[in-house]
Amino acid sequence: MMRSIALVSALLITLAACKSGELRFDGNTPSGFPYVMHVDNDGTAPVIGDKISYSRVVRLGKDSILAPHSEMTVVLPEAGAVSEPAMAEYEILFLMSEGDSASVYITGEKSAAIPGFTATDTIIFDIAFRRIEMTKEDVMKEKEATALMEKDVDAELTQRL
Repeated sequence: MMRSIALVSALLITLAACKSGELRFDGNTPSGFPYVMHVDNDGTAPVIGDKISYSRVVRLGKDSILAPHSEMTVVLPEAGAVSEPAMAEYEILFLMSEGDSASVYITGEKSAAIPGFTATDTIIFDIAFRRIEMTKEDVMKEKEATALMEKDVDAELTQRL
C-alpha cells in the first residue's frame, strides 16, 4: 500500500512539474531516454537475469493513461531482447534500487518509431521499484531444477507407456 502511494505521489509530482513547465531531467538511459528520479535510495541495482518486482503506470503526455497501475514481476532481459518502448522501461530499472521511483520518457523520433504514435507524442513510464526477488544465479538454479524435474517426469511417463 505504501509503495502504491509512493508511485501515485511521484506521478502527481511529475504532473505538477509538467504543468508548470519546470520539468528537468536527471539524465538519460544508455539508449538516450530522458528520466526523472523521484526517489533515489542507496542500494543495489539489478543486473541482467535478476528477477525483480515493480509497479508501473504508462501515460501518453500528462493527461492520458495508456496502461493503468500494474504490479510486475519479471526476469530482466538483455537490451537486444526487447523492443524500443519496453527498452525505456527496462533501462530505467537498471538505474534503480529498492524503494526508488522514476519516470522515463519516450519522445520525438523515438515515439514516432512506435506504430500509432508521432514525434509530438510523449510516452511516460512511471516506475516504482520494489525489490530484487531472485538473483540471476538463483533464477538459473530454479530453471535447472525445473528442467531436471520435467526430464524426470517425461522419463517416468515414457517408462509407463
